[in-house]
Amino acid sequence: MAGASTGGANKILDFILNKIPSELAVTTFDANTLAIGSLARVRETFESKTKINPNVLALLKGKPNAVMSFGANTPTGLAQFFNLDADEFGTSLASIRQLSGAMSVADGNSIVSINAKSIDAAQAKSLEDTLTGLQGLGKGVLGGAKSGDKKVYLSLIENLKITRVGTEVSLNTQVLNADLAALVK
Repeated sequence: MAGASTGGANKILDFILNKIPSELAVTTFDANTLAIGSLARVRETFESKTKINPNVLALLKGKPNAVMSFGANTPTGLAQFFNLDADEFGTSLASIRQLSGAMSVADGNSIVSINAKSIDAAQAKSLEDTLTGLQGLGKGVLGGAKSGDKKVYLSLIENLKITRVGTEVSLNTQVLNADLAALVK
């Protein structure tokens, strides 16, 4: 499995579940944009102490009909957010310099796209290999799933398309809206 580290995946899950701030500010920036972040950072945005980087705004224009889009520059990579080991998984996350994505709804499906731009093609290939390995692991773990929610997760993983062009790795998947509604009930 192309060096996928379950230790690194566990650290990310731990971060998501335990370390995301309990307070998050969300407000409208304009007719099409929400400002999301810490209260101090959102306040800075409206007090004109900071401006949205044009490179980040450009990341949001890829899917004009999206229900939601996001974009971020990560000058020191994603490893700054996670206490990862210096293994292949940690190195792959550390190499990501831009992250963007979108969610669209069409024909009864929710479609999620995530793009990661790495520092070079070799790191993008390593990230692609790691994600493909994790996809295989997920299929193996959930392959015999009987419960409804696990079947939906398996469907998301099976529908996941991982592609790489140059320094960019893209993940695209879709799920029936009815299945998604069962997950968020």
